[in-house]
Amino acid sequence: MSFAFDPQGTAFAGSFGGGVWHKTINETTFKPFILSNNEAVQQTIVMDFAFAAERVWVATLRELFELSKSGEIVRTIAKSELINQGNIYGVMTLDSGNMLLATSNGLIKLDKTSLKQTLLNPADKNAPGCDDGMMDLTQDANNVIWYVSQALCSYDPTTGIVKSVSSHPLFVAGMTAIIALPDGRIVGQDGKIAIYDPKDNSVKTITAANGHFIDDSTQNFGAMALIDDQLVVALSKGLLWLDLTKAIPEELSQNPLFIKKLMVMNKPRAIVGSSLQSPLVFPYDEKVAFLDFEQVDFFNQHITHQVEMPSIIDTPLVLDRLNGFAIPTATEGAHQIKVFSSKDDKIINSLDFNIEVKPPYWRTPLAYALYVFSLLLTMFVIYSLRVKAIKRDNRRLESLVGQRTKELNISLQDKQRMFENISHEFRTPLTVIIGNTEALLKGEHNKRVGVVHNQSIRLLSLVEQLLKLAELKATKKAVQTVNLREFIPIQVNSLSSLCEQYGVTLQLTDTTKLPTVEIIDDSIMLIITNLVGNAIKYADRGTQIAISVDVCDNKLSFKVINQAESFDTEISKERFVRLDKSENRSENINTSGNGIGLAIMQEIANLNHGIFDINAKQGLVTAQIALSIKVVEQPTPSIPLEHSSELDCTNLTLATVMVVEDNPELREFITGILIEHFDVIACEDGAEALKQLQTTESLPDLVLTDVVMPNLNGLLLTQAIKNNDELRAIPVVILSAKDDLPTVKEGYQSLADDYITKPFNSDLLLSKLTNLISTLRAMKEKTLMSLLVAKVKPKTELETKIVEALEVNYSQEAFSVHLLAEHLAMSAKTLNRRLLSIYGLPFNQLLRDYRLEKAKDMLCADLSAKEVTFNCGFSSQAYFGQCFKAKFDISPALYKQQQ
Repeated sequence: MSFAFDPQGTAFAGSFGGGVWHKTINETTFKPFILSNNEAVQQTIVMDFAFAAERVWVATLRELFELSKSGEIVRTIAKSELINQGNIYGVMTLDSGNMLLATSNGLIKLDKTSLKQTLLNPADKNAPGCDDGMMDLTQDANNVIWYVSQALCSYDPTTGIVKSVSSHPLFVAGMTAIIALPDGRIVGQDGKIAIYDPKDNSVKTITAANGHFIDDSTQNFGAMALIDDQLVVALSKGLLWLDLTKAIPEELSQNPLFIKKLMVMNKPRAIVGSSLQSPLVFPYDEKVAFLDFEQVDFFNQHITHQVEMPSIIDTPLVLDRLNGFAIPTATEGAHQIKVFSSKDDKIINSLDFNIEVKPPYWRTPLAYALYVFSLLLTMFVIYSLRVKAIKRDNRRLESLVGQRTKELNISLQDKQRMFENISHEFRTPLTVIIGNTEALLKGEHNKRVGVVHNQSIRLLSLVEQLLKLAELKATKKAVQTVNLREFIPIQVNSLSSLCEQYGVTLQLTDTTKLPTVEIIDDSIMLIITNLVGNAIKYADRGTQIAISVDVCDNKLSFKVINQAESFDTEISKERFVRLDKSENRSENINTSGNGIGLAIMQEIANLNHGIFDINAKQGLVTAQIALSIKVVEQPTPSIPLEHSSELDCTNLTLATVMVVEDNPELREFITGILIEHFDVIACEDGAEALKQLQTTESLPDLVLTDVVMPNLNGLLLTQAIKNNDELRAIPVVILSAKDDLPTVKEGYQSLADDYITKPFNSDLLLSKLTNLISTLRAMKEKTLMSLLVAKVKPKTELETKIVEALEVNYSQEAFSVHLLAEHLAMSAKTLNRRLLSIYGLPFNQLLRDYRLEKAKDMLCADLSAKEVTFNCGFSSQAYFGQCFKAKFDISPALYKQQQ
């Protein structure tokens, strides 16, 4: 990238990959110019050097380093500390006290002692094209500084005057390197070379038209130097030595193509001559041969090379530079290889030769005979051993079949009894449904329809329990970690609305000393749902249900006691047959018992290597389950449920969820689940939530609400949100313990987006909220893109007015949210809330994105960056460049150049 000599003749070189190297006059090779404290210099692109007494100044893209002669960093000036904050491309010693810096945003004079900075090329109507950035600078014999910005410019240090000298197109396009020749001419290069003569203000060029070795690439970073009256130009593909006093030849004769070196398994092999009469022979163990070809090309012509190896690979290899290629030699036999050199689709050189790969010893005829003999011997031995094993297994299986047959008969008898009881439970609601249907035919409508409806719901519940039982028996469950101290009281309290429905209360023993345990997935949830839920349904009104939980010796004991005077049980403790209810409880047909819930509890006990027991005595029903668990020594704090599944919430950055729950413990529990993935706003009831929604500046992305709450319940809150023009776009999810069909139906009729019942699974809750928010954001992004690119007609009258106002006023710098709000006859706060609801962006960000999309079109239309800045309403060109770079990750100038 750069090289220079200090006053003592020491050569310094900077590489593109990073690093500073130096070599004194008496040394033959370069060595790293590095000490322990300046590794930063070695890890960036070194652009230029300057020298002072006992100092070396190194310019990199983002820093200027002042180094001692021994390589120690003395001072560092970062790009952000420059007055124009541009990339540093060049550095030069101006005089004993000052340096010059060539940056992407202008020319800076730097005081060596105080580091005071002065911008030398501000905007000047007398020096057009000299107020922008530059890549390099040079000084002629008269001490005048020359550089290329958007023109060839000169700066006289004695007068401080900047002049625009030449606006030749090559100078306007910019130069990566510039040098002053002894005769006063100025040479610049950026893949093409321009030579300015101040005597007659003429510009001579060397391009692809008159110098076919010139590289037209736009990625030429390099330098130039004058050595022995010849100009040395560093291009991206090599060095060019030019005698400017002589004409450049138009064409040279081609050089022959020959094999330079042959490497086999990293070992050299001798090659005689450029053609090969006999094939190259490779033993089987030489897997890869590397052939290095060479064709001298003085002028860096664009020559392509093609290698054909049809018996090894189907597709020929096409190489831009022929500096060697590998030949896989694993394929046995003879192979022909052809190498062609082409220019402008015309073959100018070729080379043919053959290779032969010998087979390995394990693929000789003798080896194959040994293989066959070994295979036959192995098959005989395996057959003999297998016959003995089969006879032994037959004797063992005969004994096992007898034992399993006896166990199967017992199991079939148990299953037959269980399904007899389940069939009885199915027949009961079906009988009621059929009888009431017959009554409907006779005209007894109202009461009969209600009975049919209730029995249908009960039948559905029985089917769901059967499916759950089948899942427990068929699915292998994973182990989850549960914080019993927090999880049990919160899940039990979530059934409070169910207790109000049946007129009972819950009393839970102290759980503060319960540990965190490992247990089969969903076990605790099913225990609470079945034992506690059924106890609530079957208990006498006005009674209290006692719940106790204890952990001792890696055993979890969960006991539920409720008062049910009408509850009469005759239970087989081995098979848990159906519960029978007495006649005076039969009017509440929704509480009819069955053996499915008991079977589920028994299956949970089996999965966790525990026991389940239930009994009733004198109206007091006691259900108890004991499970084997593993106590976690250091429980995971405040995360009671498993999080084994990975949720993709990365795309919901800054998403906000409002949680509305009147139970403090449950509200804190839900907040703890969501806080890892969302910003959470917690409210005690619907009234508080509605007040915040109506007054806050920024709206949440989703509302999660309970149903039964004081002041304003969840259904009325949902209706209030959906009936408000500013709030209706917010998704609402109802979370309630009421799972009966009328309540769920009423929730959806209030326009809720989803309905989740308690107890709930945290992963399922997170997945549903994530999907709802992702869908809403995708809709807003689609609406925003239709606004920015103007490809879709606005859907509403408000969107049409917004689009029209932006199109008319975006070029006005004074255009603001207050002006648009006044035009739309609403307050600025209301307008911002409506914009967030429609596009997901406030006014300022929406206006900036709209202006930037217009700026892209104007840049493609060949307008300058300055014209685009003021046509799009930006306050300054620098601010426009920062916004454009932040939005599209490319500068306006580079974007325009690419277009």
